[in-house]
Amino acid sequence: MPGRERGVSAVVGVVLLLAVAVLLAVTVGTLALGLGEQTQPTAPTISVSHELVDRGDGSGEQLIAITKRSGEPVKTDYLYVGGSKPLDIGAGPESDRPTADSDSKASGLEAFTESYMGAPPQVGIGDTWEAGETVYVDPVGEASRTDVTLYWNTRDVAGNNPGEVEGSDSYDIGSFTA
Repeated sequence: MPGRERGVSAVVGVVLLLAVAVLLAVTVGTLALGLGEQTQPTAPTISVSHELVDRGDGSGEQLIAITKRSGEPVKTDYLYVGGSKPLDIGAGPESDRPTADSDSKASGLEAFTESYMGAPPQVGIGDTWEAGETVYVDPVGEASRTDVTLYWNTRDVAGNNPGEVEGSDSYDIGSFTA
């Protein structure tokens, strides 16, 4: 019965050919629809230090100076800072800006790109935060014992006070208590 064996091998061949065609179609479809490898942007890894510094206006108030020690440059458009109490970002020592205590613009989240009266961003560090650059945070009330968290978002942070963070892809890239 040699004829029957040929019929079985032809059926097996057709089934294998169909299986390969279906597997190939699924693979191409998955890649074409973008359902394959979806890579999440990775948050930058940075190291920061902080210290309390005198505001320099004779008020006796202190600011929190946050210095980036290491890590790749980070776009300031993607950065914002949060605190355990309302704070204001950007006004460094001896600034003529109002203090956070008297400024109704202090909030729980502040964008690094916040500007005052239409001027360039207050942090004064440019488009990226590089190692060695310092930003200042002025919390409402006493600066010591303030919890501070630096966040990185995968998209621009729009506006200011407190800034509008779009999407759910925000990452804590540094936290400390002053």
